[in-house]
Amino acid sequence: MNSDSEFLAPEPRRWPLVIGILGIIFGVIGFGGAVFGVVGGFTDPASLPAHFKGAFGWALLAVGTLLAPVPIASGIQLIRHRVGGIQLLQAWVPLVLISQSIGISQLVIYRDEVEDQLREISQKAIDEQAAKVGGTAAKLPAGYEKFMWMTQMACGSVFGFGPPLIVSFFVFGRRGREAAAEWSQPAV
Repeated sequence: MNSDSEFLAPEPRRWPLVIGILGIIFGVIGFGGAVFGVVGGFTDPASLPAHFKGAFGWALLAVGTLLAPVPIASGIQLIRHRVGGIQLLQAWVPLVLISQSIGISQLVIYRDEVEDQLREISQKAIDEQAAKVGGTAAKLPAGYEKFMWMTQMACGSVFGFGPPLIVSFFVFGRRGREAAAEWSQPAV
């Protein structure tokens, strides 16, 4: 006796839809942020982080801007069940992990400059706000810049390494191989 499940099409995989939608959302946010950073850097070079000054910083910013739209394109491909979406992510994951590693290492190398810049920018904003309301500006507490640097490192690590590592679980693992093999088959 045959069961009905032998004749039914397999249930579609859910991970490509979820990863595809998240890729599009985060890709748009990342690309917007990257473009905003590039435009801001050209219009006000002093606004660039201390570790982004010079040709190396601009090159790192350019690489980030070029990598940012890849999740959008791959997300669309994943939603449409195209092998190209998996292949794009397989190329994107190592590149973005290398780029993020270099960015985080720059934060560590230029820690003192970054901390000084964080304190200066924050104190300037407090001073300007106090001047608008006619009050006296408070001075930032000791250690503020170290806390902000550590927060920047933590956020950069979580948001820089988290998504590519999660995506790699799907695109390099069994699920990705099975989906690629299935999507490569001609439709019957």
